[in-house]
Amino acid sequence: MTCLPPCLHRIRGSKGQALVELALILPILLLLILGVIEFGRAFYMKNTLTNAVRHAARKAAVNTSWNQNSIRFWTYSAVPASWGNTSVITLAQSSPASPPSSGSGADITVTAKLKFNTIVPHFSFPFKNYTTISAQATMRYEQ
Repeated sequence: MTCLPPCLHRIRGSKGQALVELALILPILLLLILGVIEFGRAFYMKNTLTNAVRHAARKAAVNTSWNQNSIRFWTYSAVPASWGNTSVITLAQSSPASPPSSGSGADITVTAKLKFNTIVPHFSFPFKNYTTISAQATMRYEQ
């Protein structure tokens, strides 16, 4: 039998080592990657909802005639159509409910909530207490 160099003995003796290391590291790596993806989605949805509520509050601040339905329409029109059903957004509060009669200077507050669903099955466990994203905007009535 021929004598092999010492480096080849190490390679022959560690055939399954890389597979075991991969099996130990892969779940942690996947969890980290999926966590980053879900956090990015949640941050994007929070930012988009904040912009939609700000858009609706601004429209209400400069228009002389509006109601709860028009504020709901303005909020829904500012979110992406890829979100599908806009019933996931609930208009939690809009005060006052109609344009103030006192003229300019009154505050108009629009608050909306959005139910956040994870795209990865069974990944919502760490997010159970944080599944609702909310946004609020207050502007002064300018009429």
